[in-house]
Amino acid sequence: MKEVTKFILRIILILIFPYKILLWIFTPLTVFLLYLFLLPYSPNLQGNSIIVNESTLVLTPACIAITAYYLLTFLVIITKYIKLKTRLKIWFYGVLLILGG
Repeated sequence: MKEVTKFILRIILILIFPYKILLWIFTPLTVFLLYLFLLPYSPNLQGNSIIVNESTLVLTPACIAITAYYLLTFLVIITKYIKLKTRLKIWFYGVLLILGG
């Protein structure tokens, strides 16, 4: 019964974990990393958009892959028999892979 309780708590944690927190965290991070890659082209940064010469790049939540971060978080939290430290490592390495891809 103890395992079922832990599983239910993990499911509740996922359900109350807001999507907007991930959007708030990863939007500036993704925009800034793209800005750094475009530095040789002298970009201008304006909110969620980057202007290079006369072209404007607008980053939407789909471009930032917020759903991928949410799925990663869901999978890490729902997996049983993993210690907290290992969960955090898996999540961190997964985030790095998504950002690098």
